[in-house]
Amino acid sequence: MRKMKTLVVKIVAFALVLALCIGFVGCDTIVLNSYAATMFVRSETRNGVSYSFASFNGKYRTDIHADSGRDTDICYSASLDEGEISVYFECATSAGKTLLFTLKGGESIEDRGWYVGAGMKVRIYLETPEGVSAKGGKIKVSLGN
Repeated sequence: MRKMKTLVVKIVAFALVLALCIGFVGCDTIVLNSYAATMFVRSETRNGVSYSFASFNGKYRTDIHADSGRDTDICYSASLDEGEISVYFECATSAGKTLLFTLKGGESIEDRGWYVGAGMKVRIYLETPEGVSAKGGKIKVSLGN
């Protein structure tokens, strides 16, 4: 009887460990977005993203990838009519989530930024401050031209 209880405990423990392992597989690819937007149009390709919106409030995250054959920079352009929005990025050569730029109403920007190695994944974040909506925005981020 004691051997049976020990066997049952081992089986249950193994099943729990297995369930946890399966639950964590692929967690890096889960995209957690929390936003409210009107006329939010996204165009996402392997190595670039562009967004336009009438209004945006919250957080949005997506991934882009550098071509495997060459190193490149993060290139970006953006404009915003009202409010405030920040764009962050995260990749293997950054020290975690790093601010790329912040725009306030009436501002625009066009620039090149951080170096990205060939084949590297870059995570792009759009975020507005709590309680602030961004209005009339256009944002483009790409790896290379």
